[in-house]
Amino acid sequence: MAALSWILCLLAVVQGLKLSLDANQDIQTQLDIIAKQLSPSTKIVEIHLQPGSILISKQLHLDSFPVNVAVSLIGSPTAPSIISGGVNISDFTPSSRFPEAFEAQVPTSSPFYNGSAWLPLRQLYVNGIRYNRTRTESSAIGLDPLSSSYKITSSGYELVSTLPQHWPSPQSVEFVSDHTWVQHRCPVAEVQVVSTSLAPPSCNWTSKIAGSSPGTATMTSADSWEDCQAHCCSNASWCQSIIFRPPSTCYLAPRPFQPNYQPTQGAYVADLLNHSLPAPTTRVVMAQPCFDQAQAGRYAMNIPSFIENTGNLSQPGQFWFDRSIGKVYIRPNNVDVSSAVVTAGQTESLLNVSGRDNVRLENVTFAYSSWNRPSSHLGYVERYGTVYFEPNHTLAFPPAAVNVYNSHNVTVAGCTFHHLGAWGLAIGQGSQHITVEDSLFEDLSAGSIVMGDVADTAEADPARQTAALKIEDNRIRHVGQEYKGSPGVHVFCIRDSVFQHNEIAFVPYSGISYNWPLKQGPTLGPESNSTELGYSANNYIAFNDVSNYMSYMFDGAGIHTIGRSINTTLNGNYFHDAGSGQPGRHSVECESVIYIDNWSCDFQINNTVIDNTPFTKQGYTFFQGNKLGPAHDNYVDTLYLRNASSAGPGAGLPCNCTHVTDVKGEWPPAAQDIIGNAGPRS
Repeated sequence: MAALSWILCLLAVVQGLKLSLDANQDIQTQLDIIAKQLSPSTKIVEIHLQPGSILISKQLHLDSFPVNVAVSLIGSPTAPSIISGGVNISDFTPSSRFPEAFEAQVPTSSPFYNGSAWLPLRQLYVNGIRYNRTRTESSAIGLDPLSSSYKITSSGYELVSTLPQHWPSPQSVEFVSDHTWVQHRCPVAEVQVVSTSLAPPSCNWTSKIAGSSPGTATMTSADSWEDCQAHCCSNASWCQSIIFRPPSTCYLAPRPFQPNYQPTQGAYVADLLNHSLPAPTTRVVMAQPCFDQAQAGRYAMNIPSFIENTGNLSQPGQFWFDRSIGKVYIRPNNVDVSSAVVTAGQTESLLNVSGRDNVRLENVTFAYSSWNRPSSHLGYVERYGTVYFEPNHTLAFPPAAVNVYNSHNVTVAGCTFHHLGAWGLAIGQGSQHITVEDSLFEDLSAGSIVMGDVADTAEADPARQTAALKIEDNRIRHVGQEYKGSPGVHVFCIRDSVFQHNEIAFVPYSGISYNWPLKQGPTLGPESNSTELGYSANNYIAFNDVSNYMSYMFDGAGIHTIGRSINTTLNGNYFHDAGSGQPGRHSVECESVIYIDNWSCDFQINNTVIDNTPFTKQGYTFFQGNKLGPAHDNYVDTLYLRNASSAGPGAGLPCNCTHVTDVKGEWPPAAQDIIGNAGPRS
């Protein structure tokens, strides 16, 4: 009766065009009913969401509305209206399995169970705070460049260590490999026991001689000559000789002591002649085709940087999901678990706006999406900026919580995108006249907004090009929480667009990745007019406040450009406090602050302030040199610097720079005006 009354009420007010949704009923069903009841004369529908969470298990869409009807989804002005892809997990009790941890059984009625197996659970939040999956250092299982206790094979790893045999759910374990600007992720398929006996290595030596051998060596501590020999023997994949200086100094040298031998009293040398390594006890078989793909190319997954989801719960703020039994374990971080709200991200994409005109999303919160592909046998083999390889070597891009595809006149205003398992918002497939304003993007596994498409570089039809975007007054913070190759914002080919007055902060890779055509060049000579170089043109990137970028990866910048972008202007941007090189950050240096990379051309860079960015490889500006495709026809005018490293050009080309001011104290008034005008206006 309640549902019937609601429908009758709806019929009574539908001509008023201002409707409300009931959070206790299926939201997609309600949207479809509203669309069905519209009269032919209705041109505008305004749908209001009540405060609170609307839980969805599959992507919402507006497909049932006639294409000539303008649709608005408007959240409550008094409290958040949340479209959530999450699943709440309750009834945590102290765990008998892990000290200081709590456990809860995920119901089989949840979307994490498909009737025969438990599905991955990659993101978990406790009272809105993201918890991390458990982690083990690679060296804990002998995967260390200085160790000889492993072998990499075509199927995975053979190890001396027995630790993987004790992983409680091997198929949930993920090897993660960092390389300059990419991060690969491949799951484990199985762990096999090869041998239960662990024979010690045996080694033969030349005679012990009094003397030393100057040159490269690794120093360690040893209690005796024999102990020093044992250190070298256990690292026989690279150690070829030892120098022992009593009472306890041992040098392991990656070379014979001849011809650098020097007779010396008080030290002794010997060469390792031959050896036998310990027999492996464990075989870690990696998921395919992920491992094959991750082993190919320039950045191969050899020794992983770390191993994730091993179930060790070593510190507070971690969780682990045992897919063999469907239990979640958390080690809380100063939280009363009995009253905490524990939410797992589950739905991959929350809303799809496709083939629509005149849509407005206002004051809506999108939360708790996920993305499970990296947990599958396909894994995640990254190319650049979260672009990843498919098994057939084509390129793809992770999903976004909200997708705007092939649509026109769409506005996203005052919305919040947080606690998401991949990207926040995707705009592409020929979408035009799209506005994103006054919105917050925070705590995302990948980046915030992606504009354009990875595969439409050669699109020559203006009607099918992504264009006329206006992205302004947004706050983008703490993105790339899981996928460290994520830039704050990713721009492929777009034209006639404005990106201005945005704040970008706390990003593991580049703040802004701009223009990434599939064919980067040449942009000089007879091929420079090819449509394959992309259609990027007439874009304006201005008055943005970009800080704490490059905290994890390498070879990036505050803004990183690739390829041709005709008549594109960067104006009034403020880059400061780069994350690279700062205490506690993984990245020791970024490539540059303004990084004009392969074949980039037609950029005018005006009125820029750069502050506190001392750790760069190429200087505060870098224009790619002839080796990888020269950046050309780019100009810099009015640049204020303070603690901004050198001028370069390093391996690049000299900067066409005018009016560069290196400031030692307080900023001059003109620089203060740039700083004061950068970032959101409200």
